[in-house]
Amino acid sequence: METYNGWKNRETWNVALWLGKDEVLYQSAVAWVEGMEENGGRISAKDVKEYITVEVWPSGVTPDNCSLRPVVWGEIAACIKEMSK
Repeated sequence: METYNGWKNRETWNVALWLGKDEVLYQSAVAWVEGMEENGGRISAKDVKEYITVEVWPSGVTPDNCSLRPVVWGEIAACIKEMSK
């Protein structure tokens, strides 16, 4: 199976790139994870998808117009969990 820079596809890579390189998005994602964990919640792919598509980019695209539809949310969930460590 072909990947994109180690991610399942370009869209997933793009979301992870934005979350990792934009300080405001990074801090927001880390705070979100910490808030979820303080409430005893586990972070699932579904939770991350909802957070990103409702809170971060409700337009359905990243700032560089990359669609969120094909994103593999499980990979983004793992990425966000790792960022918050």
